[in-house]
Amino acid sequence: MALAVAPACGDDDGAGTGEGDSSGGSSSEDTGPDPVTTMTTSADDSSSGGASVSVGESTSTGESTVIVGGQVQDLGAGGAGIPDAAISIQDMPGFETVSDAMGNYEFAPLPPATDITVIVDPNAEYLGSVIALTTPTEDEDSQRLAQISYETVNMQIDILADMMPQPADLEQAIIIVRLLQNTATGATIELDPAPADGTYYAPDSMGFPVLNSSTIDFQLLPVVVYFNVAPGDAGAISITATHPERECTVVHPVFPTIGSHVTLVDVDCPAP
Repeated sequence: MALAVAPACGDDDGAGTGEGDSSGGSSSEDTGPDPVTTMTTSADDSSSGGASVSVGESTSTGESTVIVGGQVQDLGAGGAGIPDAAISIQDMPGFETVSDAMGNYEFAPLPPATDITVIVDPNAEYLGSVIALTTPTEDEDSQRLAQISYETVNMQIDILADMMPQPADLEQAIIIVRLLQNTATGATIELDPAPADGTYYAPDSMGFPVLNSSTIDFQLLPVVVYFNVAPGDAGAISITATHPERECTVVHPVFPTIGSHVTLVDVDCPAP
């Protein structure tokens, strides 16, 4: 049994997480969730240093802005929306919001074509999430964020417990590397610095988790999971992806790791 996380992958026609997904990859088929309910962020509060700017207008510097919205989804429950998720943008004070009853959220105004790191806070049911993305050049309402529940994670720990030389510490960070194309099995992931023995696994071709494996073989769930990762600033850990026949790219190679949070990193290995 492998990690019960809904795959963020697609075929080689580009169906996958998409620009409207947590990874910032490309997708021509994924229409994303329904249009979001507009929410107020503290960016509209002048006391927090934010400026209320309508989308399509220009800021005082002449720069246009965009709305970024979408849904926070449960990775272990078929993408169900998560209500009341507290969301913020790292190093951008004033940009905080909470998802509505369907998991929908919205941020505005944001600069277009800008790399940001979105943080979803942990709570009693879910680990937090760290998701790097690039803001679009036009308004977008299909940017999927994600969380994974403690129930799902503990289920995986129970499966691996007898094989692990040290117990999983959920107060440390977790990294999930996801392959966008499920046809690109055979891709191998490397971390620098290298993870400690017994702190990572990947499902084999039948979906059974194999400790100390970093080769993606399971088409249904093409991931490698790293746990007990020390919290660190963006750039402290680098990821390399290789494939015997394809050129692979880490979509957002610079990311932080935070205790009690899952950092989601996507790898793009398109067909030649």
